Amino acid sequence: MSLDLERERVVQQLCTAYAHDQLSTGELEARLERAYRSTDRAALLTVLDGLAVVRLPVAPAPAPRPSAPYYAPGRGIGPDEKRYVAFFAEVKKEGAWSPARFITAKTILGSLHFDLREAQIPLEGIDLDLDVMLGEAKITLPPGVGVEVDCSSMLGTVEDKSRPAIPGAPVVRVKGGAVMGSITVVTKVPKGERADSLREQMKRWLGAGD
Repeated sequence: MSLDLERERVVQQLCTAYAHDQLSTGELEARLERAYRSTDRAALLTVLDGLAVVRLPVAPAPAPRPSAPYYAPGRGIGPDEKRYVAFFAEVKKEGAWSPARFITAKTILGSLHFDLREAQIPLEGIDLDLDVMLGEAKITLPPGVGVEVDCSSMLGTVEDKSRPAIPGAPVVRVKGGAVMGSITVVTKVPKGERADSLREQMKRWLGAGD
């Protein structure tokens, strides 16, 4: 098994242990950082020291994905769709919020920030379509959530700094483009009391609360 695949299994084991209340949020963050920094298998496996062995869940077969909605002026939006526009302004969604299944967001000389660490992410995942011009967009994910980034850039940057997903977790699919702007996807552990929602969500994804 390659080191990258071994690292992915270790990350999954850490998230599973967290969901089973074996780790505090601070311990999870510290061990994840050690896992990402490990350069050999021996060092990587020490990250699991002291943890009871928990069987990793089997990833379910992927469910059919509905097609992304067609957006057109005057068409209106459905209950699973949401649009955001930041023109010389900032749009920031954070805390305990419920993202729509389909999101389109556009910024011109502004910024977008979608912080999903406390959000109730649909199990079907989120399709996020970004249009960034002379601005920036940032998507912050909690550990365990999967991501697919398919964005283009012109005189701009697209950075995927996300971490491996765990089986059963939703996937955030990011597409679109940046013109003289930036799109960044990053994984971060929530702090303090905000971490409670992450543990509950991991239990739901892994079936640990059943």
